[in-house]
Amino acid sequence: MKIRKKERTTEVPFKTISHAIPPDMKVQFKNLEAQLMLEDRQILDLKEAKYELESFTYEMKNGVSEYGNFEHYIEPTQKAAFLENLVATEAWIYADGENAPLPEQKERLTALQAIGKPI
Repeated sequence: MKIRKKERTTEVPFKTISHAIPPDMKVQFKNLEAQLMLEDRQILDLKEAKYELESFTYEMKNGVSEYGNFEHYIEPTQKAAFLENLVATEAWIYADGENAPLPEQKERLTALQAIGKPI
């Protein structure tokens, strides 16, 4: 005689839950990340422009002043006005220039470079 095993089957209720981010949320996160990267880039561009303006101002001020490398290459008539402009720019950098927008920073730099680069 053979013994038969009884098998019972029952339905087990379960739910599957996906922990993945839904596609529409991924798009929102990508857009937010792109926006944040753009804002970061603007801040970095502003810092870079401030640095360029500051370094050019100090380099030219030291170069054009007495015993500087460029002292003999600038016309005496331009030298006083250029030094005055450099000192004024230096004062502006640490006063109103702290919160100045990027175009104003670049405008001041190009104005100084128009005189300083040919030297």
